[in-house]
Amino acid sequence: MNTSTALRPVAALTATAVWVPALAISILPMFMSVMMFDAPGSDENPWTWVIVGGTVSLPVLCGISIVSSWLAWYFTRDALPERLRFGKTLRLIIGLLPVLSLVVITFGVAMLQLRCHGSFSCQP
Repeated sequence: MNTSTALRPVAALTATAVWVPALAISILPMFMSVMMFDAPGSDENPWTWVIVGGTVSLPVLCGISIVSSWLAWYFTRDALPERLRFGKTLRLIIGLLPVLSLVVITFGVAMLQLRCHGSFSCQP
């Protein structure tokens, strides 16, 4: 493999540098997310479930993104020029996978504020 034409793992390095700290930080909120169900009736609130789903999926998607971005780089690094665009797009999508969890959490919190006035049980 010629080093001048070899693809550098920029997306994989960036995903690793961003998502490893996010993975470490998101472990505690994942375990504490069950506390959202302490209020009576909060287990029947769909927005609480959306927030918990996003919180639990964040560390999982961080881990998947880190491993998959390196695998995608490994399997597409020697791609022909006409297939290189697909490899770059694939690595970008994989690298941004945990952003889906952040969007879900943000959406759930916003809807909890708008629909339930910030109450997990959605009671006035």
